[in-house]
Amino acid sequence: MARDQAYLQAEKKIEEARRSGTTELDLWQMKLTELPESLGQLAKLQNLNLSLNQLTSLPEWLGQLTKLHSLRLSGNPLTALPEWLGQLTQLQSLELAATQLTALPESLEQLTQLQSLDISQNSLTVVPKWLRQLMQLQSLDFSGNPISELPEWLGQLKQLQSLAIPSYNQLILPEWLEQLTQLQSLSISGYYLTTLPEWLGKFTQLQSLNLSSNALTALPEWLEQLTQLQSLNLGNNELTALPEWLGQLTQLQSLNLVYNKLTDLPTSLAKLEHLYDYEPILNRNPLNPELAEAYKQGLGALKLYLRLKVGPQVILNESKLILVGEGEVGKTCLMDALLGRPWKEHDATHGIEIKPIKVTDPDNKKEITLNGWDFGGQRVYRPTHQLFFSAPAVYLVIWKPREGPQQGFVKEWINLIKHREPDAKILVVATHGGPQQRQPDIDRQELMDLFGKDTVLGFHYVESKPNEQGKRRGIEELKQAIARVAVTLPEVGRSVPKRWQETREALEQIHQPYVPLDEVMGLCKQRGMDDEEARLFITVSHRLGHLIHYEHDPALQDIVVLKPDWLATAIGFVLDDEQTRNNHGLVSFDHLHQLWGGTHA
Repeated sequence: MARDQAYLQAEKKIEEARRSGTTELDLWQMKLTELPESLGQLAKLQNLNLSLNQLTSLPEWLGQLTKLHSLRLSGNPLTALPEWLGQLTQLQSLELAATQLTALPESLEQLTQLQSLDISQNSLTVVPKWLRQLMQLQSLDFSGNPISELPEWLGQLKQLQSLAIPSYNQLILPEWLEQLTQLQSLSISGYYLTTLPEWLGKFTQLQSLNLSSNALTALPEWLEQLTQLQSLNLGNNELTALPEWLGQLTQLQSLNLVYNKLTDLPTSLAKLEHLYDYEPILNRNPLNPELAEAYKQGLGALKLYLRLKVGPQVILNESKLILVGEGEVGKTCLMDALLGRPWKEHDATHGIEIKPIKVTDPDNKKEITLNGWDFGGQRVYRPTHQLFFSAPAVYLVIWKPREGPQQGFVKEWINLIKHREPDAKILVVATHGGPQQRQPDIDRQELMDLFGKDTVLGFHYVESKPNEQGKRRGIEELKQAIARVAVTLPEVGRSVPKRWQETREALEQIHQPYVPLDEVMGLCKQRGMDDEEARLFITVSHRLGHLIHYEHDPALQDIVVLKPDWLATAIGFVLDDEQTRNNHGLVSFDHLHQLWGGTHA
């Protein structure tokens, strides 16, 4: 039986402890329903852990362990404790949490050496009067008990450094607490407090303060006097904002803000250098999208977000628009239509053409600038397109209904995008139609099933060439759809330091197609950025299409391409070169110099 195996295992541990003469024994979480009697023979034992077993009573012979300093019984179904427990007069720590107790024996008043007592999560209805005899108590936890009144004499336990009290039936917070000026840890959770008593500001020695599960809507300024705080729990309150002075509590290692109504944080929290990175700080808050994205990436990204909010700001209302599709499907004509330019025929696009397009979100009237990238559709260029894909961006997959979806290779293009950017947002656009032409006929449901409704966001039919009335069919509707997708991208509406804009303008003055990464980092440093911020600036600029930086490629990560169209042209020279094609795509460095001789100009 499982119990017998646990019993035998416990006996083995006891025998090993007897042979070694150890003063500590750990029998926790072994599913014991009874204790081996040999345990009572370990006369030297000082620390005994019996927590999380299935003991319903304690054998009398356990009282022989008179040298015990620490006894842990938490998590056992002990509905009552024996009187002989008071014989263990050397006890300094007694843990009885979650043991189903309804009362405590008076004999425990003999434990005058007790420094720590945990009787939390039981069914005690009163605080026993004899507790006042335990004048050495430094830690007392009786939270989670249905106690309706806290006696004033508890304020006489002047040695208390840690106190956790119950909040049963909205128990009134007692004023005598202010007498315990030596407290280092205080938990007053679940009191539904809307304001905090001002005497809390006297506890300048506090290292841990638990104010969770109240109804606080703001924090009082005097709380900043608690400069020794290492742990502050404000979870499950009604806080909508936090004060800047919170960043003055520089000793904080743990900060719990879960289940509040916070949308943003004070920038001063970036100064909290000792915060643990593994704790959930902001879960279940209606964070603004930018903060939510930073929080998702970890504490380092969260602090960087806060640092970036310091000083003059500019709003980024821009993103990247990428047009792909087979050759001669009308991508460049569509780009002209989106730009509002007059209609004209175009030769085949080689490489990439980049043009700024302005659209307006019809829901909030926000104007967004999209850096539109028009890719050449020739099959020879297709393997290189992925070099320029970057999320977040809006992707348009263009096809011609007169040739049908198979000729448009719609699935292939979506696959190509998804392979590089799994979270890409795609609109499928049919062009070159008209009343006398074949109408769009594509299996929308199949594409939705294959790629998901979070990827394929819509299907559109447009005519880039104006009709007799000068109207371009479907263009305005497409621009609105593009705007609706763009406004959901994380970079759109993002607030960034003004120094980013200044750095970008400085980069635009450089006439070289590419520069070393160190040079860009130097420009960033001149404008007050540290390395972490500078790398984020480069990453965001890459996403927006202002430059190209392959940060994860060891061979390319040390250069920054300032002119993306130059790079596409350089690659196009190689792909269009007859000698290279005849050599199955292999090209010598000498020949590269010949092909690229003029591309640096």
